[in-house]
Amino acid sequence: MKRTSPLQPLRPLAEPPTVGVIGLGQMGRPMSANLVRRGFATSGYDVNETALAAAAATGVQNEASARAVLARSHVVILSLPTEQALETLLVGEGGLCEEDLSGRILVDTTTTTVSLAERMARAVAARGGAFLDAPVTGGVSGAEKGNLTIMVGGDAAAFAEARPVLEAIGERLVHVGPSGHGQVAKMVNQMLMAAIYTSVAEAFAFAAQMGADVSRVYEAVEHGGAESRLLSAIKPSLLNGTVSTNGNLNQHGKDIDYVMAEAIRRQLYLPVTGAVHTFFQMSRSLGFGQVRCHEMWAVWEKLLGIRIKDTTNPEGP
Repeated sequence: MKRTSPLQPLRPLAEPPTVGVIGLGQMGRPMSANLVRRGFATSGYDVNETALAAAAATGVQNEASARAVLARSHVVILSLPTEQALETLLVGEGGLCEEDLSGRILVDTTTTTVSLAERMARAVAARGGAFLDAPVTGGVSGAEKGNLTIMVGGDAAAFAEARPVLEAIGERLVHVGPSGHGQVAKMVNQMLMAAIYTSVAEAFAFAAQMGADVSRVYEAVEHGGAESRLLSAIKPSLLNGTVSTNGNLNQHGKDIDYVMAEAIRRQLYLPVTGAVHTFFQMSRSLGFGQVRCHEMWAVWEKLLGIRIKDTTNPEGP
């Protein structure tokens, strides 16, 4: 690996500590804005000039490179689109792990595999730093409101040191366990949500095929034993037949890809998630990747040649 001149070890954390954010996209930009609002001196970098400009408008100090952010920051939040992007940033040619990371805590909010999180933690530790896998849930809305749930794996002392920073972007912080266990928790979260999305789509497609008034079926089951926030959140679009496009199905499908890759790697048996994964794969192959997961019922409409909303009776029985 090509080596560069190491950075000087940083002084002890200031009050408030300097924070860096690498990746200023849909999640990273609002997280950096919340850090600024909470009084943290915040620097940021993104390969996208538009993202940099948007972050600068909220008070983030733009830097010319990821290394420049690292040079200024004690705690660095990583918000990247894929595990490949994370790996390249840290251990690719010219990556951050070619530097002396003494005194730094890298907090990775990217959703990746457990195996990669474990490997990145070892790589960062070998250069004197600490790595926390800290995937989040709550979506863009949660990032904007600063009420994300953050699931953290890694050294407990590093988590305690980074906690004031995490509290600026999240409302519920859980230190799950050692490196990789934050990603385990995120995978469980994504497995559960994906199963609900697909089962709601299938169940109400079934109701429509049976000729039932799906609005009445929703009324009957929404607050029964199947009650869930997602079930209620899906209701408006399903009953109105409206579809939103934000790429969420592609993004969530990628997370289930990671789950299945980890299961294959460790020879784990996931029959339910395997079936869910197949539906996500089919949905993407049919061109529904840009649809919100809330609207996975639209995939069934295409397969069956029906409109679920047409089985509603607004005038009642």
